[in-house]
Amino acid sequence: MVVSLSPAQTWQEKLEMMEKRVKNKLDEQRLRVERQYAEQMRRVWMEASLLEGMAPPPEPKPVDPSFFDPAKGMPAQAEIILAPVPDEKPLPPREEEPVEVAPDPAPRAKAPNLRPASSDMADGIARLDKKLSANFFGRDLILRYDSRALFEPMDYVNENHIADLWLKMDQSSHEMLLYQLQRYAEHMQLNDWGYCQLVNRAAKHIYPHSKNSRVIFNWFHLSKSGYIATVAYSRDRLYLMMPSEHVLYGKTYLKGENGLKYYVFDLDGTDPDLARVRVYDNKYPEASRKLDFAISRAPALAERIETRNLKFSYKGNDYSFPVKINKYLMGFYSSYPFMDLNVYMGAPLSQAARNSLIPSLRAATKNMSEQEAANFLLRFVQTAFEYKTDREQFGKERYLFAEETLFYRYSDCEDRSVLFAYLVREVIGLEAIGLVFPGHAATAVSFGEDVKGDHIRYRGKKYIICDPTYINAELGMVLPAYKNKEAKVVRF
Repeated sequence: MVVSLSPAQTWQEKLEMMEKRVKNKLDEQRLRVERQYAEQMRRVWMEASLLEGMAPPPEPKPVDPSFFDPAKGMPAQAEIILAPVPDEKPLPPREEEPVEVAPDPAPRAKAPNLRPASSDMADGIARLDKKLSANFFGRDLILRYDSRALFEPMDYVNENHIADLWLKMDQSSHEMLLYQLQRYAEHMQLNDWGYCQLVNRAAKHIYPHSKNSRVIFNWFHLSKSGYIATVAYSRDRLYLMMPSEHVLYGKTYLKGENGLKYYVFDLDGTDPDLARVRVYDNKYPEASRKLDFAISRAPALAERIETRNLKFSYKGNDYSFPVKINKYLMGFYSSYPFMDLNVYMGAPLSQAARNSLIPSLRAATKNMSEQEAANFLLRFVQTAFEYKTDREQFGKERYLFAEETLFYRYSDCEDRSVLFAYLVREVIGLEAIGLVFPGHAATAVSFGEDVKGDHIRYRGKKYIICDPTYINAELGMVLPAYKNKEAKVVRF
């Protein structure tokens, strides 16, 4: 499968393209291309062996936390060796969000006020003869769709039948449903993964008892939304396959041309374990996007707020910081596949969590030097949470987003590194990077003044090690067992 990739689009751009697409629907050339693609489904299939999903980082993490004894004094400083890294792509600019004190949100949000549709789109939506009401992580959705797109539940797989169903949906007013879905996605600030979940939520309401039917529905609507996707089957079970911008651990995949990995997805939340499949060896002509799991803004879901009081002590003073966590957002994050640490480190807090925590931390550190403020935040992350490995807490390896670490009682080294790096950036305004050792994770911070201690030199700058899992240690101190180990840099 040869693909060309286009840059990311905003939801506004996607909605504008959808409006143009509706106006051009009767274009003969376009209709001919659509029919040719569907007809290829009758013959362009191949037998394929899938590759086993990549295992997560294999090194075991410490079962118990390590404590620094201040009576022993500051250990001799060391420069950490950087592991060889491949050429890195430039990072996209970060979106800054203002910190405002927001009123307590209502416990449940009804259907949101969406971007007004153009008169043509509004008229088209009003003519749709079917309606569904769905709940998306607490948000009530109302969607209208065309009954001509409906088909009987698909209990067995037949390649000709798949082509017939694609044509049936294509001849309906499916653009109107896509337009509504994309308006909801824009309103809720969803990323690609959020949009996949949204499409699947509609599929579950239309085909609640047929997984195969949901796969066909999702494949069609995601392809029409510009995402590269295909389907495969084993016996009488269909599977959705899509490439990703990120490595997804534990997910079976097919290696296509140009090294593109087509991961097997079950949007209902399971991880199919397959060896051999028959796959449709083609992609929709207008699809050019791989799934991007990065989160530049936390999804604006309905809010069910739970407040946690995070307590710790620093230099003889006791502190307590209440933070508001949206439990619906926890549900969304738990749907995420397991991927590399930079995705988690790049995700911001929601407005509810950010507005309740960041101003308090800024007020507490406003008269401190950079070093003192970093030590304050380090002690907060080290001691306001209890330590437990992912396998102990969840029964499997997984990384937590910063907001998840604030929510769950337990966290380990990666989770604390994600949270600390975010706090350093938001509270003090310093640059932080992640460090991954064999079996451990920490952070490193670039200060505006010379700081002594364990450090790395990266891209011409000195970064001081800050280890959120080395309890009571100050900046410039890494766990002794890792002083002579190579570390990989995680940028975000």
